[in-house]
Amino acid sequence: MGDAIHASRILSVISTVLILAAACLFAPRQGDAHTSSRHTSKIVLKGKALDVGISPGGVVHIIDPKGKAWRWGSSFGEEWSFLGGNGFVRIDSDLSKRPWAVDRKGGIYFHNSAYWEKRGQGAVDIGVGPKGIVLALLKNGRIVGWNPARKRFERYLTAKGRRIDVDEKGRPWIVNHEGRLAHHNGKAWRVFKTKARDVSVAPGGAVFVVRENGSTSQHLASAISQDVPGFTKVVSMSAGPEGHLWAVREDQSILSMSMFEEERGVKPPTIASGPTQEELLNNQRRRRSSVDTSIITSNAPLEFVLVSGILATDVGIGADGSVFASDTNGIFKRFSDSDRVFLTFPGQINTVAVDRQGNPWGVTPSGEVFRHNGTDWVEVDGDFGTARDIAINYRNAVFITNIDQEVFRYDVEEKRFILFPEVKGTRIAVDPKGRPWTVDLDGGVFRCDVEMGCKKTPTTKALDIGIGPDGSIFITSTANDLLRYNRQEEKFEFLPRVSTGVRVVEVGPRGRPWVIDVDGRVFASGFFKRDETDDAKTARSTRTETSDIPTIVFSRNLNLPRFTDVKRRIANAGTVRSSRDGQVMVTADDGAIWRFNRKTKRFEKKSITAPLVAQSAGPAVPITAITPDGRLVYLEDDGGLPNITHRIFRQKKINRTGVEEIASITQNAVNRDGRIHVGPEGTLYLSLIENDLPPRTSRLFRAENGRKTFEEINLTAAGIDPVANFLDVSGGGFENILHNVFFNNDTSRSSIHLLKGKKLEEIFETSKTINGISSNLKTLYACIDTILSRFNASNKSFSRTNIRCENIAVTPEELIFYITP
Repeated sequence: MGDAIHASRILSVISTVLILAAACLFAPRQGDAHTSSRHTSKIVLKGKALDVGISPGGVVHIIDPKGKAWRWGSSFGEEWSFLGGNGFVRIDSDLSKRPWAVDRKGGIYFHNSAYWEKRGQGAVDIGVGPKGIVLALLKNGRIVGWNPARKRFERYLTAKGRRIDVDEKGRPWIVNHEGRLAHHNGKAWRVFKTKARDVSVAPGGAVFVVRENGSTSQHLASAISQDVPGFTKVVSMSAGPEGHLWAVREDQSILSMSMFEEERGVKPPTIASGPTQEELLNNQRRRRSSVDTSIITSNAPLEFVLVSGILATDVGIGADGSVFASDTNGIFKRFSDSDRVFLTFPGQINTVAVDRQGNPWGVTPSGEVFRHNGTDWVEVDGDFGTARDIAINYRNAVFITNIDQEVFRYDVEEKRFILFPEVKGTRIAVDPKGRPWTVDLDGGVFRCDVEMGCKKTPTTKALDIGIGPDGSIFITSTANDLLRYNRQEEKFEFLPRVSTGVRVVEVGPRGRPWVIDVDGRVFASGFFKRDETDDAKTARSTRTETSDIPTIVFSRNLNLPRFTDVKRRIANAGTVRSSRDGQVMVTADDGAIWRFNRKTKRFEKKSITAPLVAQSAGPAVPITAITPDGRLVYLEDDGGLPNITHRIFRQKKINRTGVEEIASITQNAVNRDGRIHVGPEGTLYLSLIENDLPPRTSRLFRAENGRKTFEEINLTAAGIDPVANFLDVSGGGFENILHNVFFNNDTSRSSIHLLKGKKLEEIFETSKTINGISSNLKTLYACIDTILSRFNASNKSFSRTNIRCENIAVTPEELIFYITP
């Protein structure tokens, strides 16, 4: 090719780099450019590496100095994707775009798109040919080849060496033990005079060599070589399509000739000659006229306007200006900019994010993930357990977090979420370069772009984070302030307070945030015009249910036709309880028991046979607890004085009327007002009041699963003498911890304690009344002054919602059932 062609190609490559601006850690910058021959363009990438490998299609993998693997390029436009691994030293890529690697101990590993699996051992290097043949060079002087049918490496040739690659015929090129270049032609080895560090074969058969002095050349059939200018002090190298090289230098810096745009679906045009000055000017005009305004930050001051007609829990905004929100009644909605109102959109979504095309992705109340394809909801696969939050960047990179603070990234090729190792968080956002930013349980804000890991950003503790298409970053603090990131000073700066304080933030086009305040009201700092022609059609075509379990709100005298058939009704619902397997039951003031049927999504009236007539006030059969497997447990006393016997009964089988006594306790001069709860392993906890008149003290008893007698847990040493009114036992994040709500004698103070062994630790206190308390495996909820509140373990405080409640139950997947005053 002529110099004009190469100059054009160089301009194209450099332009690509300026646009991509690399992600995670490797933001590329324009490097030296040479135009003397075909292999002349050189781009220096930020970051460091030990080795590089390129697939026949142009997917690039590298090993960083810590021995971890990364992949360049994806259909969503992220430049670097983290693949994990540990201690790797060599890497190459096969036809399926998946890497093979060798670690320091000689182990051979293959990434199956989900994790690294070990496939062999004793290797010093791995090579993959343009036709997919995989050869490994072993320490014992042998070359072995991978047999995909038998799924094992088999002996191929004998040769002692340091480096290996494979040509189109499946024959090896090596740097032998003497440091010389060698090739097996199918019959015998041919050893060349060239002293080398590394060798790589490009698709098409071109062979490239890193000489002993670190210079790079193309090895020609005549056994002579042609230098590759600019690629000096190289220690390892890989050749991709059209002979474009990536290399690692002695200082671990990374050199590149091409970003391999064709692999990401952006094929460069075929250019017969270099562009004229007029063509360059026309291209500049076209670029200016086609600039996406959503990525340009607005300089207008932030002025927030109340968006009426909705109380929301989460909001998501796409680069096209589409806005979706989850309201507090569990109804999903889409914003109409023309009417300035939220309209109902089919689906049940707890947390939402919106892709570049304006389609929502969301996490359901049960923790599944769904995406909307423009016609209907489609569930997204992945071994992520129970999802918690979701985020999408300007280039459609999708990340989620789960209840264990793990982070997963959506893989377009696999169409599923893959674990994104070494990143943790509960809330997540993704910047335009594909770098995840997270907020962890302690309120710390982390950005994952420093030395291929995550770095904590100095700031106040955060609740939420949002990043716009322009790269603007906002957080909400635990004090409900709104802050914006100052890139120049690398710190968050406080903004004027919005409403009574904010807890959720999402950023739309031009860096304009929307927020949700502590009362659930939605405020917008900008509105986004878009084509709403197909909105109604999209909603009508959406028929797939995103959740099998509705978010149900109970109230006194609730008319059940909203949730069951028209003939059923819970009259004066009094108590709601949930079990560890997700069973939910409600007791009405008339003593009726109602169990939620998850299949029919209805409450069904149940009855049980009580051997004793309850002497205490209230329901004839008071529901007090549910076992881990969903059986009712209730407490009765015989009314005797001065010795009162408390007896605990349990259903023999679920949905059966028969009961059995499982434990009892007799105490002298004890008030009949007892409270009971069942722990994760079936352990019974019982709190009793010492006497009727002040000063009243509480006593706590425990009966291990299967035992019929209680033993007292001595709380005297803890100096606690108020009454234990509510109990809740959970596992997981609060494993083997008993939550007690204690009231002082004068009822002027409420507090929550954690019971660890026999020691009580106060984690929250308030002058307000605590009406109810419940927790699932991870989260603690309470009705404080009839307001549903969620516990924040980082600062030991409760975050209020706009929901009124006096009794609640939380299922393992964090569905909240509550009874309003």
